[in-house]
Amino acid sequence: MNAPASGVSSAALGRAHAVLGACAVGCAAFAPLGKAPFNLFFWCGVLAFCVVALLDRGTLARSLREPVVIGALALFALYAASLAWTAAPLREGAQQLGSYRVLAMPLLFMPVLADPVWRERTWRTLLVVLGVVLVLSLIQAAHPLPFARASRDPFGILYGDAYVFSDRIRQAIQLGPLLLWAAGTALFQRPLPRRARIGLVVIAVVTAIDVMWLLKGRTGTLVVCGLLLYLLHARFRMRGLALGLVAVAAVVASGAWMNARLGATLSDIDAYRQAGAQNATGERLEMWGNAARMLADAPLLGAGIDAYPVLSAQAYAAKGREPAELFHDPHQEFLYVGAELGLTGLLLLVGGLIALWRVAGAFDDHWRWVTRGFVVLYVSAGMANCLLNLGWTGYLFGLLLALVAGRHAQARREHGPAQARSFVIVRHDNLGDVALALPMAGLLKRERPGCTVHFAVRGYARDVASASRHVDGVVVVTDAAAFERDLLALRPDAIVFAFPSEPLARAAARAGVPVRVGTARRWFHWRWCTLRPFVRRRGSSAHEAQLNLRLLAPFVADTDLSRDALWPLAGLAPPDEATASAAATGAADDAPPAAAPVARAWPLREGVANVLLQVRSNGNGKEWPLRHYLALIEAMPAGRFNFVINGTPAEGAALREAAPALFALPQVTDATRGFSIPDLLRTLPRLDAVLSNSTGPMHLAALSGAPTLGLFVDLPGMDTARWGPLGPRVRTLVAPSEACVRCPRGSPECPCMAAIDVPQVARALEATIAAR
Repeated sequence: MNAPASGVSSAALGRAHAVLGACAVGCAAFAPLGKAPFNLFFWCGVLAFCVVALLDRGTLARSLREPVVIGALALFALYAASLAWTAAPLREGAQQLGSYRVLAMPLLFMPVLADPVWRERTWRTLLVVLGVVLVLSLIQAAHPLPFARASRDPFGILYGDAYVFSDRIRQAIQLGPLLLWAAGTALFQRPLPRRARIGLVVIAVVTAIDVMWLLKGRTGTLVVCGLLLYLLHARFRMRGLALGLVAVAAVVASGAWMNARLGATLSDIDAYRQAGAQNATGERLEMWGNAARMLADAPLLGAGIDAYPVLSAQAYAAKGREPAELFHDPHQEFLYVGAELGLTGLLLLVGGLIALWRVAGAFDDHWRWVTRGFVVLYVSAGMANCLLNLGWTGYLFGLLLALVAGRHAQARREHGPAQARSFVIVRHDNLGDVALALPMAGLLKRERPGCTVHFAVRGYARDVASASRHVDGVVVVTDAAAFERDLLALRPDAIVFAFPSEPLARAAARAGVPVRVGTARRWFHWRWCTLRPFVRRRGSSAHEAQLNLRLLAPFVADTDLSRDALWPLAGLAPPDEATASAAATGAADDAPPAAAPVARAWPLREGVANVLLQVRSNGNGKEWPLRHYLALIEAMPAGRFNFVINGTPAEGAALREAAPALFALPQVTDATRGFSIPDLLRTLPRLDAVLSNSTGPMHLAALSGAPTLGLFVDLPGMDTARWGPLGPRVRTLVAPSEACVRCPRGSPECPCMAAIDVPQVARALEATIAAR
C-alpha cells in the first residue's frame, strides 16, 4: 500500500482498500452469473475507489499511467463521445453507455489488485465460480436443471436477466478462462506436484469436452481450438503449433455433430448466396454485411453508439424482410465496434489488444501466458459473437482486464527502472563501438553502487568488454535462440540495446526481461521494448559515447556528460596475466569458448620511441594511404623510432603483399602475426604513441591513457565530433574540408585522407611523443 496523503491515517486508507478489495472479490463471484449482484459490487467499488483516491492523492495518477487502464478508458471515452452524433435521447444514451461501464473496471480495481493478496483472492474466487459453472453445465447436459428452464430470474437477484445455464454460448465463453488456467498451469507451472498436474489436465480435458461435445457451439469450438493452438505454441514453439493443428483437425473430424454442423454451414452458405435463403448461417452473413456497409458509410467515427440495431432494422425493411431473431448485433465483435465507432474505435480496440499482449512481456511465466491467453480467448470468441456490450461477457472480460492492470502495476513497482540492479548492455558490432559503449557500464556503477553489468558482444570483441573493471561478465552473441537462453540463465533486471537488433530484442522479450530499453527510432523497439528514449544519431553533433549514455536515461538522472568526463568511466586497464583470456560468462559457460592466447606484451625496443601504427580499419573507416605510412617512417630520424605495425593476421598478410617495402625497413616490427586484444591492451601502457585511422584499436589506446594521434576526414557521421578519440592524451588531424568527398567506388585509396600530408603527421607525432 502506498503512503497516504498528509493528515490521513493509514488505518482509514487500509479500511478503504479493504472495502475496494471486497468489491473486487464480489464482482469476481458474480461476473459469470448476472447483472443485479454484479452491479451492487460494481457501484460500491466506484464509491470505494473515490474514497481511496481522496485519501491517497497519488492513486489516480498511478492508475492513469497503466497501459491497460489508458486503453480501456480511451475506448470508453470514444463510446461516450459517440453520443454526440447519436440521435438517442439523453436518458436512453446514458443507458446505452452504461453497458460499457465494464471498461472502467481496470481503473477502479487496479489500486487494490496491484496487491498480490487481493489479486489472488479475486482470481481464485473467479476460478471457483467458473468451476461451479462447469459442474452445473455437466449436470445440465445429463438432466436439465429446474431453474434453467425459465428465461428470466423471477427475483432478479441471483442470475440477473437470463439464466447462465440456459445459454450455451455464455457457458462456452465463461469456461474459456477455466480451460486456460487448467491447461496453462499444467503446461507451464514449475515445479508442480504430479497429482496436481494430473488433476489440472483432467479439468482441462473435461472442460474442453463440455464446451465442444456437450454444448456443441461454434463459439465454444473457436475458443477451445484457439486456446489449444496458443498454449501448445507458447510451450513448444513451432513443434507445438504443428501438433496443435493436427490435434484440432483430429478433434473436428472425430465428432459426428461437428461434421454435420460443418456440412450444414457450407450448405447454408451456398443456399444464401444462390437464392438468399434465410437460415442461421445466412442471417449471420447478412448481419455481417450490414455492419460492413455501416462502416463503409461512416468510416472514421462510425454510426454512433447503439446505432447498429436501428440501421440493421432499416436495412431489413428496405429488402421487405423481417429482421433476424437476434439482429441487435452482428455477432462479430470487431465488425460491431467498426460499425458503431468506425476505424477509430476499431484501431483503439486492436491497439488495446496488442498493448495487452505486450504488457504481458513484463510478467513472470505464469501471468504472461495467462494474459496472452486472455487476448486469444477474446479474439476467438469475438470472431462469432459480440462481447463487451453484453453484460455477461463484458463483466468477465472487464474483470480480467482489471486483474492484468493490477499485475502490471505490481511488476512496474517491483521490477521498474528504479529497482533495476542487474543490467545487460547489447553492443554486438565492432571493436570501437564496444569500446565507446564501456562508459555506460561505468556510469551505471557510479550511480548504482553494487549493481552488476554484463555486455553482450560478438565473439571477437569479448576481450574488449572484459578488459573494463566495470563489466562483470560478457555474453557472446551468436544467434537469437542462444541469446534467449543466456538471458534466461542470467535473469537481468534490464537490458539496453546500444546497437539495435530486432531478433535480439524479440529474444529479450521472450526471456521475460522486465525492463527493455531501445531507441524510439526503430520500429521493432515499439513492439519488443518497454522503454524507448528518443536518441537520434544521424545528424547529431554529440559524440557516439554521449549518444550511448542517453539510452540510460530511465536509470540515471543526468546522462549529459562532457567528453572529458567520459573516458574515466570506461575503466580500461591492462589485463592481468591470470585473467586476460577470461571466457564469456553467464549462460555462455555451458560450452567453453575458444581459448584465447595468454596475454603478453609485444617485444618493444629499449632506448627508442615505440610507436604503434594501426594501418587498416577492417573496412569500417577511412584509411591513410600505405604510401604515406612508408614516407612517414622514412622521414623520421633513423635510430630514434620503432614502428610496430598492428592488425589481424589477415590484415597483416594483405599488407605484406601490398607493401613489402614497409616491412623491409629495419625500424618496423610486424605484430600482425600473433594479434590478440589482450596483447594489445598489455602493450599500450608501454608505448610512446599510437598513430591510427578511426578504428577500434585507436579508441582502446585513447581510453587506456596511451598517447594517441587519430587521423580523420571532415564528413558528417565520420568526423571527430562523432568518433574522435576519448582520453587524457589524444590529438587529431582532420583532412581539409575541401578535400573531403565521397570516395569513388573501387578507388585504391581515399583522396580525402591522402590530403593529410606526411610532414603534418610527422610534426603532430613528434608533439604527441613529447607530451607524454
